[in-house]
Amino acid sequence: FAAHEVGHNLVLAHSGDPASTGLDATYGDESGMMGFSYSNDDGPRQCFNAPKNWQLGWYDDKQISVSFDGWEGNLIGLSEILSAAPDDMVIAKVDLNESYYVSFNRKTGINSGTAEGGNQVLVHKRELGTGYAESDILAYLNSGDSYSSPDSNFRVTVNSIDLTSNPARANVK
Repeated sequence: FAAHEVGHNLVLAHSGDPASTGLDATYGDESGMMGFSYSNDDGPRQCFNAPKNWQLGWYDDKQISVSFDGWEGNLIGLSEILSAAPDDMVIAKVDLNESYYVSFNRKTGINSGTAEGGNQVLVHKRELGTGYAESDILAYLNSGDSYSSPDSNFRVTVNSIDLTSNPARANVK
């Protein structure tokens, strides 16, 4: 509960799930703290999602804006950033009609209690810019899965997820 409310003080909006109805549409993204508000003071042990982390600028040196030409590379979980190779990224973002964010929701360390999408590649979207705006979860992807936006030319494919490497990596295109 406290981290959710602190998020509002940091000018973060809610994180929803457009596939849901009612309150779930606004609060339904349980992969990060700006979805449902939890009554537990000590948990769940999870972080903000990719759009919120991009907005905060906490991982500027480990995030990449992808041009229309595309990108293929490794994503790591944000709790493993200290073990990252120079070309490992935490967040990849594509700006089209909206901003699309791709991240590896590694379920370890400060994110070990993530309520949804643990050890999966997540796809989120939000309106363009970094001001106050809700974000939405679009996909939870495993190795071999792809997501294509019905509203734009955005497509992401998870080539592999390696949980045995240090840090664990998801190779995406």
